Amino acid sequence: MTRDLTAVLDVFSVLGERVTDFDLQKFRVYLLPGWHSPSFSPLVLLPGESLELGDLRRIEELVRKHAIQNPTLSPAPYFNFFAGEGLYDMEQIRAVCAEAGWVIDKDPLSIEVLGERLPVRVRPSLYVTLVDSGRSGLHREYQDIIRRNFNADDNYLRAVEGVYRDAKAESYTVLIGMIGTPAIAGGTVSIRKKLSFLTWGCVNTEYRNKGIHRLLISACSTVAMSHGVSTCAFATRNKLIRRKWDRYVEMFICRKIC
Repeated sequence: MTRDLTAVLDVFSVLGERVTDFDLQKFRVYLLPGWHSPSFSPLVLLPGESLELGDLRRIEELVRKHAIQNPTLSPAPYFNFFAGEGLYDMEQIRAVCAEAGWVIDKDPLSIEVLGERLPVRVRPSLYVTLVDSGRSGLHREYQDIIRRNFNADDNYLRAVEGVYRDAKAESYTVLIGMIGTPAIAGGTVSIRKKLSFLTWGCVNTEYRNKGIHRLLISACSTVAMSHGVSTCAFATRNKLIRRKWDRYVEMFICRKIC
């Protein structure tokens, strides 16, 4: 079970890189420059390991060394740990976090895994478009979708473009629209070796609960599988789309109170 949990973490290597200057072996650390957050740059306490006050101090040192420059993100130090019975001494984790002034989020982050290609069923009124989002920047209609759904400004969009531009992955954006209208949904699929990570997927508010998000995920998974990907995943806290795919792994996030 532990091996299955930690194997899922490999999807974060699609955009991020393993950190080599953090020598606490009890943690698995990925870093995505420009987007230091638990859902892109997780710092995971491995199952069976204990948490100590010194670990939290080392995490703070790591955050200072790799300072969070993105103004849209919280600068608070954080770490992740898996949800599930018997994986950790939870009383110890809670006690250490409370003593150091760290708080565990109640709602876990879910990593949803797609193991097989999903059928793409496009209704006659819809269209699906695939565009490059790596070196060429974000498509204008996709920018509008991100602005609306993530309350994003120009700085936010530039940071997103930087993620795709600087990563070693190939990135493509899937856009879904209705005939005669601009795109109403979009998401990006990034591919590296046999892994794929889906990011910034969303549907405009007025078109939700119509099956469009499933179409978006299906189209993204098809793009990934066509490149020989064996595992495709995305991270979410959206209760409407989590726990509905092949399998999922959940992680709690603990942050320092700043």
